[in-house]
Amino acid sequence: MHNNDKLQPTIGVRIVAVLMMVGGIVGVIGAIRLVLYWAARDESLPFVVHCCSIPLFAWTAFVGWNLWRGQTRFLRWAAILFGLQVIVFGVGGFAYEFSTGLSARIAVGGFMVPMPPPSHNLSIGANFGSSLNLNLTRDDSRWMVGINVVALIIWLYVLRSLNKPHAFGGGSLPAE
Repeated sequence: MHNNDKLQPTIGVRIVAVLMMVGGIVGVIGAIRLVLYWAARDESLPFVVHCCSIPLFAWTAFVGWNLWRGQTRFLRWAAILFGLQVIVFGVGGFAYEFSTGLSARIAVGGFMVPMPPPSHNLSIGANFGSSLNLNLTRDDSRWMVGINVVALIIWLYVLRSLNKPHAFGGGSLPAE
């Protein structure tokens, strides 16, 4: 079997594909709106971040479309894209979060400077939509680290599917 082989995807791969397509399209639309917003305000960093997010979200939708069509080689790209969505963190003025489609986050955080108790917190949140947050500022004295539970589950499923014949109706993926 070659990387361009088409096989019938299972329902699990179809669900992953739908999340990627919907999340990618929503992400492109949201990023375009934010590019226009930040362009009107002459803010260069948010403008650049959102310009860079457009091809990332477009690629996510493209990978989802090709998974739906049974293109086996795109399962590896799905693993990479969902792997990027597992970790959420912020330290000082640097923060990162990427999600497409659906996210459910569990995070702990606090302040890097002494604060009266309680100076640490546990947060749980969920979103339907897409986001790429990359912040660089010196105005924040907080820290936070967490995981996107939905992305973790999908990432593990996709990784498992890379080596199992069940992901695409009985065929196995070729080794590269």
